[in-house]
Amino acid sequence: MVALLPFDTIMNSFTERLVQPSGLLWIEYGNYAGKLLSGGKVPWLEVDQLINWQRKAAGLLPTDVVSLPVAAVVIQWLSENPKLVEAMGAKQRPGFALRTLLADPALRKHLVDLSTGLRACFPKTPLALVLPSPAVWVSLAHAQAFPGEKIAVEIDIVDSLDQEIAAHKRLRQAAVIDMDAIDSAAVYIADFLRGFSDAGIDILLLEESSESEPSSQEVVDLYKPLLNLSDHYRWALGIKVPTGSAIESLSGPDFWIAPHSVPGVPLGLSVSKAFWSGEAGPRRPDGGFVFLEIPADENPEHVLERLSALR
Repeated sequence: MVALLPFDTIMNSFTERLVQPSGLLWIEYGNYAGKLLSGGKVPWLEVDQLINWQRKAAGLLPTDVVSLPVAAVVIQWLSENPKLVEAMGAKQRPGFALRTLLADPALRKHLVDLSTGLRACFPKTPLALVLPSPAVWVSLAHAQAFPGEKIAVEIDIVDSLDQEIAAHKRLRQAAVIDMDAIDSAAVYIADFLRGFSDAGIDILLLEESSESEPSSQEVVDLYKPLLNLSDHYRWALGIKVPTGSAIESLSGPDFWIAPHSVPGVPLGLSVSKAFWSGEAGPRRPDGGFVFLEIPADENPEHVLERLSALR
């Protein structure tokens, strides 16, 4: 069972807290609390309202980590800023949309304001900035600029020119997000994040999709700009993956979030969907924590009942 960790003092490293015997429970409640407390729309664009919403949500669902999901903020931001969407679509080149998005100073200022507000509201709780991984974000931004266009993520290591040509022929109808695009995206994101140096961030979490999940060290190495930046700012950098099939052979992040434990790998064990149907809660992995995402449509009484199984 996992007990909530009483943070009596601020420590410099999130990873130092993982070894404490009481363990960590990281609850991701955005979709659920958004529906429960704000009619399905979290007020990401209003700093004061967002802080109040987070305070209420954390009061109902005590979490050992407070998250700021950048992708959710950006979706609302773009809905209110059509000229930015238009600018993102000025060029078809994969990566241009993301670069244009991250060059918006007003967006960065707003995210920094949200971060500093959350830091002030939760001074003793680790604060995580959660963003799409470079591969996911470059794809997402392109899709936001060109709705309906087919996008393909190609992150396999190409051994020959013939293989590369064949791959591009197969995908000639799609915008191809390849290793070069991911490499550039990591640089754009790292430059964007330099504005968060004084925002009180403890954790940088990159979220992968089933298409983008790294299967080789070469892909993880593309994230070097983010790894170096996190090290410089003393942020703990984690990568959340759907399967975790290759993480035992990969290095770089301070921790992973995956659905199964891997000996010797600092890990957040993500709770399976079956947990909400009565499956027993997982044991905290050695040197790790438990990560729980609450589905938006769960019944509040059932949520509290299942949370008690993790504490």
